[in-house]
Amino acid sequence: EKNMYICMCDWVTLLYSRKLTEHCKPTIMEKIKIILKIKKIKARKGREKIIKKLGDTALEAMIFEAATSPSFGLVSPLTQGSHNDMDFFTFLKSSFAIKEGFEKMARISYSYLTLEEAFLITRKIGIETEKVMFEATENVNTHKGMIFLLGIVIVTAARALYEEASFNNIQPMLKNMCKDILKDFENIKNKTELTHGEKLYKNYGFTGVRGEVKEGLDIIFNGSLNVFEDSIKKNNDMNLASLQTLIFLMGKVMDSTIVHRHDIHMLRRVKREAEEFFAA
Repeated sequence: EKNMYICMCDWVTLLYSRKLTEHCKPTIMEKIKIILKIKKIKARKGREKIIKKLGDTALEAMIFEAATSPSFGLVSPLTQGSHNDMDFFTFLKSSFAIKEGFEKMARISYSYLTLEEAFLITRKIGIETEKVMFEATENVNTHKGMIFLLGIVIVTAARALYEEASFNNIQPMLKNMCKDILKDFENIKNKTELTHGEKLYKNYGFTGVRGEVKEGLDIIFNGSLNVFEDSIKKNNDMNLASLQTLIFLMGKVMDSTIVHRHDIHMLRRVKREAEEFFAA
């Protein structure tokens, strides 16, 4: 590739050389066009490979998450948890259905667009991906929160790869991208129908997952990621590592689902008991 650039530069120099006869210039121009076309094809193939890898990683993460057991009320291969409208196979069906949505998000972000522009476009893709999920599950909500959260991670990861940035650049990138995310609640007083998250914000000032991403998912980058990696290194057991990470997060995250199903007092109890269990 480096030699290709050197060769092309030589031809461009020759093209504008006073010594080069006019009848040679069209031939050299054609060669330059061929080189640029080859370079473009290679770049496109590399881009699609990265996009597919991000989609595969998203799918793997969703399946690993659903496969973790025991899962304290969540769906797992062994139980429906606290749900009567879905099971492990519903999650599998949904996961495969929405994978393409994450790839579309990655494709938008792995580009020359500003991160702000990419984020706006990918949020619309997220809404379309929700429709795909509901169609695949016969109107059961398996991954609505996952589409939002994992979508944001995919967008920032794709941008980091595009800019050849390091892993450590992803969190500040994510935090900057989501700095105005709480503006989603600005017109809440004028809405006639509120989502669960909007009701909790209105009643308790509860920011939920939006508050987490506004802070750059700090509990992930500087908390649960270390718990997961340490467990894998120590035990080499994916289910155990996932379970320990889940308990850690239960003790830290402001889980809107618990508040919606019960109340803020139950959330505080769950967090307290999870922290005690994790510390034991």
